[in-house]
Amino acid sequence: MLSTVIEIIDFRKQDLSYQKENENIMFELIVADLLRRVEDLCRKGISKKYYDTEENLSYVKGRILIKENLKYNLVYKNKMYCRYSDFGPDTVENRIIKYTLYHLSQIYFTNPDLYRKAKRLLHYFEPVSLISYSKFPTIIFDKLTFHYRTIVTLCDLVISNSSLYVEKRGEVKFSSFLVDMDKLFEKFVYRLLESNLKEKGLCKK
Repeated sequence: MLSTVIEIIDFRKQDLSYQKENENIMFELIVADLLRRVEDLCRKGISKKYYDTEENLSYVKGRILIKENLKYNLVYKNKMYCRYSDFGPDTVENRIIKYTLYHLSQIYFTNPDLYRKAKRLLHYFEPVSLISYSKFPTIIFDKLTFHYRTIVTLCDLVISNSSLYVEKRGEVKFSSFLVDMDKLFEKFVYRLLESNLKEKGLCKK
């Protein structure tokens, strides 16, 4: 059922030899699949797009935001609060991946390769802002970002359903993987109906 809901986890590609009697087997399987997909994405190149940035600068770039400029620069006359368009990888999709990789790189795994892989992949997202999310924003995927849909879904699944705690020394460890079965079943039924309706031509693909 879980594989049907997120449409994509291929358990056959994962190494299960180390996972005997591992209470976190589901979590580590999903993480392994996520990291494999992120690795494929990085190999092909992470997406870039134009996005708006607001920043307090010592020079004018783009458009000056009058209201914000009066708020932040009433005293500092040498600053200008501007909004400008930039082109690069600092997109919402990449921020979500970086946020997820950052947390995974600090988690204790039975398979240490997962920790090392998460940390290695994190380097590909150095130009991307590390932003903390209490809840992932809703993303409308277009033709240029549709290949991110599965990865973002897995990121949401990992972050939303995993229980993490921070010890006094600042080390983040994984304690348990929690799945709301009611919501999972609801998503399962939705995906099943959507698939059947598409086959009958009653739902747009």
